[in-house]
Amino acid sequence: MAVLWSVTEPEPRRRRSLPILIALVALLLTVAAAVLIHFYRQSQIIPPLYSPDTVITRDRPILAPPSLTVEEAQRWAEARRADPLFIELAPMFWELATAEGVDPAIAYAQAALETDRLRFGGIIDASYHNVCGLKTAEGGDDRDPAAHQRFPDWETGIRAQIEHLALYAGAPGYPLEDPADPRHFAWLHGSGRTISELGRSWASAGHYGEALGRIVEEMLAGTRRDTR
Repeated sequence: MAVLWSVTEPEPRRRRSLPILIALVALLLTVAAAVLIHFYRQSQIIPPLYSPDTVITRDRPILAPPSLTVEEAQRWAEARRADPLFIELAPMFWELATAEGVDPAIAYAQAALETDRLRFGGIIDASYHNVCGLKTAEGGDDRDPAAHQRFPDWETGIRAQIEHLALYAGAPGYPLEDPADPRHFAWLHGSGRTISELGRSWASAGHYGEALGRIVEEMLAGTRRDTR
């Protein structure tokens, strides 16, 4: 019996150490999970639309050839963590804007500003297909979703934005007879020919033109870096 007892004596000690081992493993797993969550959240942080250090070099006209290519704009949008659909829609902006004589970079930058790169999160959502905050013909309060135009698809919404920009810029042949733009008023013709003028007439926010200009400059800065 003494021999048998000496063989089995260590077992209680092993049993006592098992809960400690389990606790240590659980602690390590908890720490590892916390580290992974931290890095995941850091990777999901959405960068701002533009750097506050971006310098506006000049007041850009709305009616102008494309300031950059659609591929360059898409690279900027990817770097700024835009919604994938915003990147996918870029060629449509270039096609529709160029046809009306509008610089597509300005239209794309405005859509980024108005929709937070198609992430929305404001008064209206993606179901409106409204890329620039256009209101209905009747208008209404800025905070009222019903005051904003709901378009049937993205092409119509982007076309309406381009027509509204072209109208502001005083494009030849405007106003149009049958526009997609619901607020295609003749008295707006020529009231915003440049980015800064657009900032004074399109939106009530005093910094609108500056913010729009900085986004365009941020896009162009990326193209200048690419060519170095």
